[in-house]
Amino acid sequence: MTRSGRWRSLFVEHGNGWLGEDRFPQKVAAVYVLCATFFLAMADRFFHPYFPAPVDDAVYIACTAFILYRIVRGGVKTLRAKESALRESEDRLARILETNAGGIVVLDAEGTITFANQAAEEILGVERSRLIGLRHDDPAWEMTGADGAPIGHEELPLLKVLADRVPVYDVQFGARHRNGSSVFLSVNAAPLLGSSNEIVGVVASFTDITARKRVEDLKIRKLLLAVEQSPSAIVITDLEGNVEFSNRRFSSLAGCTEKESIGGNTPHPCMLSEASLEEMRSAVRSGKAWHVETACRRKGDEAYWESTTMTPIRTAEGEVTNFLWVHEDITARKKAEEELHRSEANYRAAQEKFHQIFEQSEEPLFLFRQGTSEVLDANPAAARLYGYSREELARNGLSLFVPPAELHGFQSALAAVRTGAGLTLDCARHRRKDGARIAVSIRANSVLTEEEAVVYGSFRDITARIRMEEEARLQQAQLIHANRMASLGTIVSGVAHEVNNPNNLVMFNAPMILSAWEDAAPVLDAYYRENGEFSLGGLPYTEMREVVPKLATGISDASARIKAIVWNLKDFARQDISRSQAPVRVNDAVRMAVTILNHEILRATHCFEVAYGEDLPPVMGSAQQLEQVVINLLNNAIQALPSNQRGIRVSTRLVPETGEVEVCVADEGAGMSPEVLERIKEPFFSTRLDSGGLGLGVSICRSIVQEHRGTLEFESEVGKGTRAVIRFPAIGVAIGTGAEALASKVPSGV
Repeated sequence: MTRSGRWRSLFVEHGNGWLGEDRFPQKVAAVYVLCATFFLAMADRFFHPYFPAPVDDAVYIACTAFILYRIVRGGVKTLRAKESALRESEDRLARILETNAGGIVVLDAEGTITFANQAAEEILGVERSRLIGLRHDDPAWEMTGADGAPIGHEELPLLKVLADRVPVYDVQFGARHRNGSSVFLSVNAAPLLGSSNEIVGVVASFTDITARKRVEDLKIRKLLLAVEQSPSAIVITDLEGNVEFSNRRFSSLAGCTEKESIGGNTPHPCMLSEASLEEMRSAVRSGKAWHVETACRRKGDEAYWESTTMTPIRTAEGEVTNFLWVHEDITARKKAEEELHRSEANYRAAQEKFHQIFEQSEEPLFLFRQGTSEVLDANPAAARLYGYSREELARNGLSLFVPPAELHGFQSALAAVRTGAGLTLDCARHRRKDGARIAVSIRANSVLTEEEAVVYGSFRDITARIRMEEEARLQQAQLIHANRMASLGTIVSGVAHEVNNPNNLVMFNAPMILSAWEDAAPVLDAYYRENGEFSLGGLPYTEMREVVPKLATGISDASARIKAIVWNLKDFARQDISRSQAPVRVNDAVRMAVTILNHEILRATHCFEVAYGEDLPPVMGSAQQLEQVVINLLNNAIQALPSNQRGIRVSTRLVPETGEVEVCVADEGAGMSPEVLERIKEPFFSTRLDSGGLGLGVSICRSIVQEHRGTLEFESEVGKGTRAVIRFPAIGVAIGTGAEALASKVPSGV
């Protein structure tokens, strides 16, 4: 590179330092002097000895001219390039300023607008030609603060930039639009500095935040309305606790006016204990939220409960500037909680009493899970009643003691128990672990325990009461029966008297008729021989001669039979007032019963059989009552036959093993199920209630047999029939000896 090129490059590269400065001519002259001095030094050494002075001068002039030319030419090109770049930069900046969505203005050091872009014209509503030259503090702007209050001259943001020489950011203020409306602006401004670092002006950019401000104002108004109308007392304080804002609810809560609350201090020291105050101060120092519930007093010394929550209010940078206090009157809730605590205490006490009653009650009690029949617990009395442990009852449940045929229905009834819908069973038949049958009355209702709703059931043992009631009903039935028998005896006695009178006449006249016929027979025979066949009573004499004796004999026999039947009826209906016991022949009692029921037996079956045991010893008792037992059992057998093709068999015998006389009445009737067979001896139980049965026959039989120290047992199978067996202790028969053991102990005349 040539020397000139290097110099040119030097000037171009350092144009900002040399050519671009204000003292450019002085610097060019200095360079020229430096170059000339260098040339003279070189010429004096190399040129003077060889060339004349004019030549040296010419060379000097030419070289210096060339140097000046190259310097000036390079400087001019650099300046032109800088000017072009500057114009391009200015054009680019102008386009940026013009196309910027925000308004931009440039002000001089006096605060007069020297430039404004198109957006500034639109935002402020003033043409740029009129906008340039206006002052930023022109009264026509009617500038206000962000809250709408007028601002003083010294508070204007551009003045702060001019005065403090520092930029300002997002300064919000209001101004008057030229159409009369108000606009809100967000302004950013920075100072323009000159070469000597002096302020030569201010550049400011601003955006129209009127719509955003309106939305924010609307939100604030809604927030203020919500705060004012809030059911909670809301207070805002500074960091010292001085009230800056409070809503109406706080005034009513604290018992003071709004004017009294503003500027006051919260919380009032009387509201909190020292421990709570220290906790609050610690929370305030740490900037954390804090909550307390405490007893307070209003201004009028009225006591109440208050819930207080304190929350720090922070700026966007996280700095705590204020505290938000939320106070709520929780007196009603506290009273409700106290009442709940009392109720819970009472409930726990009641639960404890319930548990003690459950455990110590002599009444058998069960607890079932509501909606099911699952046994949750059983008290000791229930365990004693059924003979199972409490663990067995809880593990296996109702199936331990409820009959299978009744289990499902009972489980369903228990599962249906709800509050207001209990269960009542006056009598249920259950079975103990040892097999004994018991009667219980059941009452069940839903109760609420500490854990859940359960069904509380009482299972009262009424076996003794039922037995007493049955015995009472049996005695009543026996009285009724005795009364009926007395009435029957009266009727039978009357009937017997009425029947005996004509029957006696028949019995007296029938032999006389037969005797008269025997006397008349020879005369009639002679007449027959002489005159031949003739009519007698409408029949041929030869036929009547054979028939009349038989008729007369039949009348006599029938009259005797009538007399015997009447005597038997009178004997059966006769009341045994003395109730004295006497030896009785069982076969005679069976014969009498068969005789009385002969008509019903013949009508009910074609297969009736009686087998009397031989040489049966007598039994001690009442013949009439034994006849009644056999009659009742025969009646039951007759009524059980589905047709007259089915039979009945009655038998008597001596049981050698026990020394008892046995009477057995067996039928081929419908038979009984096991459930019916278990209840057949109960008073007033009958399978024929719909056909007039009273259910007293078997019960009376059992009572009579027990009075005679005997036993009454039934065996039955459905569809095959029933077998009733009565056994009485025989008189004078040792057990295991049989009939041969009859001794002279039997009273005479038996």
